[in-house]
Amino acid sequence: MNLWLWRTESPGAAGAPIDFSQNGEAEHGARLSPNDKYLAYTSTVGGGVEVYVRPFPEGTGRMRISSAGGSAPVWGPDGKELFFLENNTLMRVSVSTTGNFSFGTPERLFDQASAGPGQVPRYGFAGDGQRFLTVETKREFTEPRVRVVQNWLEEFRHTLRSSTPGK
Repeated sequence: MNLWLWRTESPGAAGAPIDFSQNGEAEHGARLSPNDKYLAYTSTVGGGVEVYVRPFPEGTGRMRISSAGGSAPVWGPDGKELFFLENNTLMRVSVSTTGNFSFGTPERLFDQASAGPGQVPRYGFAGDGQRFLTVETKREFTEPRVRVVQNWLEEFRHTLRSSTPGK
């Protein structure tokens, strides 16, 4: 499966599809950076499935972001981070999308994130970019549920006080 770009010269023009991938590898899960200058996607071009970034819409050159398998890339809301899955571990890498693309060393965030069919990300961000939401399958939980804890520090203190003997 290749990535295709549909380009028109002007609004309302018929346009034509362009093979953005220009290779015979399986590529999918494409996501545009918030500034629309880079495309993150997964590809088998190096043998295994890995996360790559290419300039967009002129897709010359690609940079391999993951190193031990990668899928389901998602840009952070401000475009300064790229997230992806390495097996069932959510990874984060700092990126710069201004000028020439650059990136740091990927770091592990937490386990138990997963991708859905076709490597669709099953995680996302709150509007402020400070929290994650993950979706798990029935196989992973007997009942799907969401638990939001407000005032967690006070709840933690109460739990700590009630579990301390003599208090």
